[in-house]
Amino acid sequence: MRAYELFEYNLPNLISIFKKKVDNKLSSDQTTNASNLEQLIQQIETPLKKENKMQIIDPYMKWIITQYANNKINYAEDIFSKTIPELLTYDALKRKKKLAPEETDIGRIKSLGQLMDITDRYKEVDTTSNSEKEKSIEQQMYDTGEATLVYNGPQIKVVIPHTEKASCYFGKNTRWCTAATKGENYFDSYNKKGPLYIVLIKPTNERYQFHFQDKAFMNEKDEQINLLNLANKYPKLWDIFTPIADKNQSVILNKNPSEKLQKFAVRQSGVAIRWIENPSEEVQKLAVQETGWALEYIKNPSEEVQKLAVQQTGLTIKFIENPSEEVQKLAVQQTGHAIQYIENPSEEVQKLAVQQTGWALEYINNPSEEVQKLAVQHDGRAIKFIENPSKEIRKLAKY
Repeated sequence: MRAYELFEYNLPNLISIFKKKVDNKLSSDQTTNASNLEQLIQQIETPLKKENKMQIIDPYMKWIITQYANNKINYAEDIFSKTIPELLTYDALKRKKKLAPEETDIGRIKSLGQLMDITDRYKEVDTTSNSEKEKSIEQQMYDTGEATLVYNGPQIKVVIPHTEKASCYFGKNTRWCTAATKGENYFDSYNKKGPLYIVLIKPTNERYQFHFQDKAFMNEKDEQINLLNLANKYPKLWDIFTPIADKNQSVILNKNPSEKLQKFAVRQSGVAIRWIENPSEEVQKLAVQETGWALEYIKNPSEEVQKLAVQQTGLTIKFIENPSEEVQKLAVQQTGHAIQYIENPSEEVQKLAVQQTGWALEYINNPSEEVQKLAVQHDGRAIKFIENPSKEIRKLAKY
C-alpha cells in the first residue's frame, strides 16, 4: 500500500476560479512564455512530478496558482526557482512526520515567505565549513574570471558574478532565483540584460542583490528594499556606485546627478524620481506630469506639484496630507473615486465627485438630497449606495 496518494487537481475548477486573474498577470510577467493559465499549469506539472512520479499534485498545484494569482508569488520564475523546490522539501518533511502539527496543512500557509521560513527551520546546519577553504574558493573565482571583486572594505564587499556557479556561491543562504540550486536558476536571464551586483554588509552579514536594468534591489528574502535608505545607512555605497551610474547615465545610486540627467530620467519614467535625493521643484513637476503616481516618492510637495499630480491622476491625492480644498476639487474632477481619500469633504467637493461619476457616492457618508440627486442623475445604479432613497430620488434613478 502506498504511504501517500496521488491526488489529481480539478483543472476546470482551477481555471474557472483563477483564469481572469492569472491571465491578466501573465500579460505583464516577462519571466515566462506562458500566455494563459492553462499553459502555466502545464509548465508547473513537469517539475512537480519530476522528483517523484507519485508526487502529490493537489493541493500543491492549487496552492501555487492561488499564491501567484494573489501576488504572494511575484513572478512565474519564482514558481520554478523557489516555490516548487520548497514544496518538495515541505512534502518530504510532512511524510517523514517532522513538521509541527499546525504546519502540516498547506492551506494554512499563507505565503511563499512563510513556507520558506518553515522549511528553513528544518534544514540541517553544515558544521564542516572551513573559513580558509571558503576564502580559497572565493579567490579562485576571482582568478578564473567567474566573478569580479568590485570593492572590498571594512564594512562592505561588492562582487559581480559572471557564472551561475558564482551567483550560487555568493548568493548562498538567500532566496534569490539567481542563486537557486534546487529549482530552475535564472542567473543567465538576468545576466544577459546587465550585471548583477552582490553586496555583503560585513558587520551584520546581510546580503543584497542589485540589478539596475530591472530596478530590482533585493534583500536576502528576495524582497524589494528602499535603496536610498540602505545607501544613507552605508554611505560607502554612494561612492562605489556613483561612478557606475555616471558611466551608464543613470540616476540610481548616483550621488550628484546633473539637473539635465534628472530631467531626462523623469521624462522617461516619472517614478524614477524615487532614486533622486532632494529633486528640484522643476524636476518634481516634470515627474508628476509624466505620471501622477510619482507623487508617492516626493517629500513635502508644494501645492503646485500636488495640483499637477492630481490633475494627471486624481487617486494620487492619497499621498497628500491635508490637501487644500482646491487640490481636492481638482482630484475629484479628474476621478470622482478620489473622494475616498478625502477626510470630511465639503458638499461642493462631494457634488463635483458624483458629477464625475455617480459611483463616488459609495465613499460619501450621509450625502445630502442634492448630492444624491446629482449622483443618480449621472448614473441611476448609484442608488444602491443610498439608504432609504426618497420617491424623487427613485424617480430620477428610474427605479
